Amino acid sequence: MPRLHLLLPLLPLLGACATGAGGGGGGRCGFGRPTTERLLPDDPRFADGSHYRPFPFTGRAGDTITAELESADFDANLILTDGHGNRLAANDDGGANCNSRLTYVLRQDGPYRIYVNSSATAELGAFRLGLRRGGGGSVAPADTICRGFGQVMGMIQIGETVEGTLTTDDPIFSGDSSYFQRWVIPGTTDQAFTVDLTSVEFDAYLLLTYGGGDKLLEDDDGAGACNARIVHIPTDDRPLRIVVNTAGKHETGRYVLRVSAGRSAIDTKGQCFTG
Repeated sequence: MPRLHLLLPLLPLLGACATGAGGGGGGRCGFGRPTTERLLPDDPRFADGSHYRPFPFTGRAGDTITAELESADFDANLILTDGHGNRLAANDDGGANCNSRLTYVLRQDGPYRIYVNSSATAELGAFRLGLRRGGGGSVAPADTICRGFGQVMGMIQIGETVEGTLTTDDPIFSGDSSYFQRWVIPGTTDQAFTVDLTSVEFDAYLLLTYGGGDKLLEDDDGAGACNARIVHIPTDDRPLRIVVNTAGKHETGRYVLRVSAGRSAIDTKGQCFTG
């Protein structure tokens, strides 16, 4: 997807590629030496709210280079710039399965940068970046539809509350014709948290999933009345997605989403009576 038409931020050339520092750290990538790191909440963001991490490398004029970015936590996006930050190429889903593959012929000797990026706002998580000389083989058409991740409203962390509105412009589950929105929550290994979704305008429904949509938990009326509640203790530090949803078809309206530390009681009877 086209994303940057101006100069990207100029950042210093940093140390070893294996270093996993946050705050825009990244590292210098060598050819044939893949690195596994993470996009973190304190990494810098582009204007669209997506996080990025820069990886400088040195190239030679005439070289064909291929960069590959894989992640099970976010929709991978790659951006290639010259040493001054001028955008040369980008790829969203060329690696298929929501992964990215970018092949480019370098025009001159000198420094370049590969930006590891997510395709949606607030996306986080582990990634594997590889850089090699040579072509990339079969590449999926640029910006093909990635169905595993999708639109994200933003990030919510433990202790935060956000207010939102479900509308007819939001994506819809084809199976039950209900609208939904996604929110990213960073990984919190072994730290229990409670997610509450309340609304006076629709019958609240909650899902908790991994980035690609694999469902962990769901709830309809666990917070009492027509409100939803999920309690979870993560066993790893992968980021998760909270899916704000409705129990009925085509319901819309305002809601309050709250994530609090600890475990709150769930109303196991869970009955919602609407007029």
